[in-house]
Amino acid sequence: MNLDLLVEMELNRWDWSNIMECDGPATKIPSAIRELISADTPQEARAAYWKLENHVVVQGGIFEAAVYTVPVLVAALVRNDRPTHFVIATMNLFFQILAGDVRSEERERGLHDLKERCIAAMREGLWVLYAYYSNPILRLSVGDVIAALDKDEYRLKYLDDHLKKNESK
Repeated sequence: MNLDLLVEMELNRWDWSNIMECDGPATKIPSAIRELISADTPQEARAAYWKLENHVVVQGGIFEAAVYTVPVLVAALVRNDRPTHFVIATMNLFFQILAGDVRSEERERGLHDLKERCIAAMREGLWVLYAYYSNPILRLSVGDVIAALDKDEYRLKYLDDHLKKNESK
């Protein structure tokens, strides 16, 4: 199976014109996600990242589109040959969502649980994140997200201790 099929499956589950982001309907979010996934360079990834960060989460404020963006990015992470710049950009976006709170506009629409829904979607990919943690280049950014998501501190400590022991050999 082509693992990008998982990404398209997640993208196509929703009518993005009925999902809100900072500027209104989230119709541009799928193309921004595709741009991020297909970015060949860190510069391209950064440009695509800002099409997401300033739309699904803005200055710590989470919009509805974040709930639908997270599972798509988790699906993209299943493919373990993604470039480092994609994984780092995704972890940065996840961290912004984890550190954020629901925007007042979204609360007024009755969407009080957006952050909890985003966290739940990220937790569905927790084991995928652990797989990326073994990469020393990604460890810090992935580790920050794992630490915020996984309430069982034993796993991260165990893995960290094991990796440090093996890297010192």
